[in-house]
Amino acid sequence: MIRVQSKIPISKMNKKFEIYCHDYEDFLKQHKNQKGDVKVTKTGNSANPYVELAISLGLIRKAAGAYEASKSGKVYNILKEKVDKSDTNPFFI
Repeated sequence: MIRVQSKIPISKMNKKFEIYCHDYEDFLKQHKNQKGDVKVTKTGNSANPYVELAISLGLIRKAAGAYEASKSGKVYNILKEKVDKSDTNPFFI
């Protein structure tokens, strides 16, 4: 999500994340464990654990009233983009 929109206001992060996850609902339902699904709510509460996890992993950071990708998050985005474009698994020899 941060790759698409580089800065997201802190007050709107949870709601925007819920809306973003809504597009992947069918994909996420394929997993055996569906506990912790992100649903669109009035308050944005279902996204909070995932936003907090991204912060604690150092993937996003707060800056000037908004969330943005941290240095680690930027590296992750570049690696993910390369893997998505490749036909082969980079971790397979």
